[in-house]
Amino acid sequence: MAIGRLGGSRSVLAERWGRLCLLVYLTPLLVFSWFSPTAAQGPVALNFEVPSGKAKTIRLRNIPQGAVVAVVVECNGSLLVALIDSASYREGQPDTSRALFLGKVGRRISFSVTIPKKSHYLLLFDNRSGEEVRAVRVMIRATRPGGGVEL
Repeated sequence: MAIGRLGGSRSVLAERWGRLCLLVYLTPLLVFSWFSPTAAQGPVALNFEVPSGKAKTIRLRNIPQGAVVAVVVECNGSLLVALIDSASYREGQPDTSRALFLGKVGRRISFSVTIPKKSHYLLLFDNRSGEEVRAVRVMIRATRPGGGVEL
């Protein structure tokens, strides 16, 4: 009888020890997966200002070939907007001659572009010829090629 009781208490201890080990090993995995850096999904809305004589960019990283990027820009005055490949932006000097989209915003503009090759892209907001600060609101939505699933 005493041996049976001792064996029973060891199995309870072993069970508790197993649960504790499982908890110790799984907790960091759960915590790191909860806080892992991932790309934003769904439409992304941003508000910012572009000072006069300056330009600002938003980087769109690892956009796959065939993805559709839709952009809506609203601002309080005239502003140049371009979507360019990151290779077209060197040392702060954007080359808009090969832009996927290039347009001037008065108050609001919307456009969509099908991405020709997998790369990083930049959404450029150029107020270098402007004399006033421009308040900008932009909404960006990207969908995977062929599936309509948002990136």
